[in-house]
Amino acid sequence: MIKKTAVLLLGIIVLFSGIAHSAFGEADEVPFDRVRFENIGRDQGLLNLSVSSVIQDKQGFIWFATQGGLFRYNGKDTAAYRNNPFESDGLIHNLIQTMFYDEEKHHLWLGTYQGVSMLDLNTNTFTNYSVEESNLSNNVAVAIAKDKDDRIWVGTLDGLNRLDQASGSFVQYSVKGKVVRSLFLDSQDRLLVGTYEGLCTYNLEQDTLESVAIDYPSPYVMVVREFEPGVLTLGLWDGGILELDMSFNRLSHTEFLDNRVYAVEKTEDGTLWVGTWGGGLFAKRGPKIHNYTTTDTDDGIGHPIIYALTEDATGILWVGTNGSGAYFANPQGQNYLAFSHDMTDPDSLDEGKINTIYRDSQDRLWIAVYNQGLNRYENTLDKMVKYKAENETTLKMGNNQVMDIIEYQGRLLIASGAGVEQYREAVDGFERLPILPENTITYALEVDRDNHLWVGTYLDGIYEFDADYQLINHFHVKSTPLAISDNLVYDIVCDQKGNLWIGTNNGLDVYLKEEKEMLAYLKKDGDTTSLPNNTIRTLLETESGEIWVGMVGGGLSKYLQDQNIFTTYTESEGLSDNTVISIEESNEGLIWIATHNGISVLDPDTDHIVNLTASDGIGGYTFSGDGFKDSDGSLFFVGTHGVTHFPPVSKLLNRPLPPVYITDFRVMQKPVSDHLVIYNDLTYTFDSESNFMSFEFNAIDYEYLSHTQYHYRLIGVDAEWVTSGQRNYVSYSNLSPGDYIFEVRAKTIQGLYTDPVRVSFVILKPWHQTTFAYGVYGLILIFIIFSFVKIRENHLITEKNSELNLLNDKLEVAVKDLEEVSIKDGLTGIYNRRYFNTVLGEQFNIAKRSRLSISVLMIDVDDFKEINDAYGHVFGDKYLIAFANEIEKSLVRTTDFCARFGGDEFAVVLYDTDLKGTESVAHTIRRNVGDLKIEHQGENYEMTSKVCIGGYTIIPDYEMSLELLISTADDALYEAKRNGKNQILIKS
Repeated sequence: MIKKTAVLLLGIIVLFSGIAHSAFGEADEVPFDRVRFENIGRDQGLLNLSVSSVIQDKQGFIWFATQGGLFRYNGKDTAAYRNNPFESDGLIHNLIQTMFYDEEKHHLWLGTYQGVSMLDLNTNTFTNYSVEESNLSNNVAVAIAKDKDDRIWVGTLDGLNRLDQASGSFVQYSVKGKVVRSLFLDSQDRLLVGTYEGLCTYNLEQDTLESVAIDYPSPYVMVVREFEPGVLTLGLWDGGILELDMSFNRLSHTEFLDNRVYAVEKTEDGTLWVGTWGGGLFAKRGPKIHNYTTTDTDDGIGHPIIYALTEDATGILWVGTNGSGAYFANPQGQNYLAFSHDMTDPDSLDEGKINTIYRDSQDRLWIAVYNQGLNRYENTLDKMVKYKAENETTLKMGNNQVMDIIEYQGRLLIASGAGVEQYREAVDGFERLPILPENTITYALEVDRDNHLWVGTYLDGIYEFDADYQLINHFHVKSTPLAISDNLVYDIVCDQKGNLWIGTNNGLDVYLKEEKEMLAYLKKDGDTTSLPNNTIRTLLETESGEIWVGMVGGGLSKYLQDQNIFTTYTESEGLSDNTVISIEESNEGLIWIATHNGISVLDPDTDHIVNLTASDGIGGYTFSGDGFKDSDGSLFFVGTHGVTHFPPVSKLLNRPLPPVYITDFRVMQKPVSDHLVIYNDLTYTFDSESNFMSFEFNAIDYEYLSHTQYHYRLIGVDAEWVTSGQRNYVSYSNLSPGDYIFEVRAKTIQGLYTDPVRVSFVILKPWHQTTFAYGVYGLILIFIIFSFVKIRENHLITEKNSELNLLNDKLEVAVKDLEEVSIKDGLTGIYNRRYFNTVLGEQFNIAKRSRLSISVLMIDVDDFKEINDAYGHVFGDKYLIAFANEIEKSLVRTTDFCARFGGDEFAVVLYDTDLKGTESVAHTIRRNVGDLKIEHQGENYEMTSKVCIGGYTIIPDYEMSLELLISTADDALYEAKRNGKNQILIKS
């Protein structure tokens, strides 16, 4: 089985091995011959790996019909429906040949080797039909369909059958060749029947089957479909694919390396998928055909016999095989990677992180690769033209480090390690403009409203030149009076008012050109309206005149001009990463942010952020240079992976949210319902003793389920949403009487939350807390008062009763004192070993039932004998008392406790504490007992203590014993002591 980490590849468009063949109009889809498949097998609960049919129901669940039963898949695991030979109301037989889903009624029809089962998904109950009970022509049912009149048809190995719904019996129709392999209702409402002797149609008026006269390459019609209106597709055994018009005239015939066609599907991208009996899976798009075989390990189809093919509502292709389980892939994912490096192709993009990208007025696309010079994409030749410093004549440049590219007065200029260079068409190369001191490294170029050229440098501030390249200003950290914050300038933007925004390595500067004034914006500790970081990496002015600032480590800030403050977006607000490399505005006014961890898209009107990762086809995670907005509104971003290109309208941001279902609801560990599989929006009432609830929930998102995060809350218990990560179950115990609503929602890979789904329930009060009971209590109280008055009449009896009450009180105090002595250690005052064993046993059983962690720490004082020998046993006793007190102070939760285990050995129990928390408590104890202050015989002693701590953390199952828990912790202690003094060893 493909490793689970390969799930990340589903939906990521397979990267082009060389230069992408794209005109940048739409994102490229996955090449149909490079689709990667993910396996579903025994690890996901599929008990039989021969999958004969795959269907998706209207709720989004995937159903696998196998030769060993029926399985419902939620993206994580499966629920099995299997035949019980001693029950007649379940699945009729485990060997299932075919399935048909009646969406209108939410019924699933199953053709098996012992008849037909209909699973009513509304009630989770079966109705069965067989030869003996229902007049089925043969028990092996291989095709099922429903016609326009809502009648169910079943094809068997011995003819066609129509179900009479009133009687529950079948009407039989004889068929030439006997075997019916396929049933299909076409767009003209004709029932088409594929048999071993060709295609038939059902004549409703005559109530007969009529053969269709076709010149068949093979008469064995295994599949009949109509993928495009007016075009019938026949899958033929040993005959390939035959396409017909609606009058049954031949349109085309396609043959494959293996023509034994068994399953056919056409996905939304136009690819025809053909499953064969022994030749693997074929994909056909236009004239090109690709064969996915078991020898091609990258493709991931693990068996040459393909039983079933289906495309679900989200465009995922599902494949059933004869012995390797099921597979799925998304052949329609978008590939936004326009260019990448191919080590086998010298004409591909140079390897390395990309500094910037630019399209000039002559429609030439320039790409600057770190220390690799410039790559210019030659569209007609589909290759990269390389400009490098080491070239001798043409394609030459002064330095291979290019940081910025612009056009100025009709000339293409670059900011490089040699200063400012200008492209010369005549020599097809670059030459240095002698406007800056030699060896000046330049980073940024900008043109202001006066047609002045601004040049930002690596360590020499910023220069302003007029149209003739005459120096006007040189701003740097020592400029008087117009000093800038730092001499390393990353970016320059001239806004619509003519002001220059300058992003430096140590602050943001604004040069008010008309006022001849320089303003500086810097980080102010504790001020959330200032910039959060002084390293300004990139700047953007939007069409509306807003200024956005991207920082290294500080996220994204927007300047609020009317208030002269900044509002900031970081990872806490949903940004994918706090290091922002490039910012661009789309035509819709969305802010696209390239970071070191993917791309974030911000809607400035709602502050909502959607995050894009490699799974969305963006090519990679680490973006490294300036992006670019093209004239058509498309966006370019660059990184270590290459060039990512988004068309003006992208499907990425319109992905539907997955449905979320509460799929299991248990009370006192028993299902609330034996037939329900979804509990959304239902309400229940329980008695007072039914106070232990557990829930299971699922988001139906097969492509990105491994990235889905769950949030839940029980209204009435949880004040806030609880984040459970990918854990899709939760339980609550000891619930008090009252009204409750359990809600759950999912957070997708893009950071979007689904609407919460819920189930409501009421726990009734116990009978002794009802209104009637309180009325009875009132009557009893009246009776008691009356009786008390009567008793008071007898003074002697009253006096005796008082004495007796006094004696009872004293006895109760004595009992409490005795109980206290029985559970407390006589020396240290903490709990003794008897109490430790009792309470640990209780917490251990609770942890078993609730599936919670429990930890035990065993603590032993190093060299305690030497302390006794040196200071005496009285001092040693005081030492143990102080030692025990420090352990107790280290335990902050009321559920945690310590006990004296014996001698200088102590034990600590930590309930609902995982390994990391246990280790933290152990280190806290060791630190706290390290320095003890002891008063003895009028003197104060400061003792340096060393301890060894061993522990064991586990989520116990029902086979785990308490003795094993204690002994494992004790073993860890002695293993720690063998490692030396002052050691900690926690096992899990």
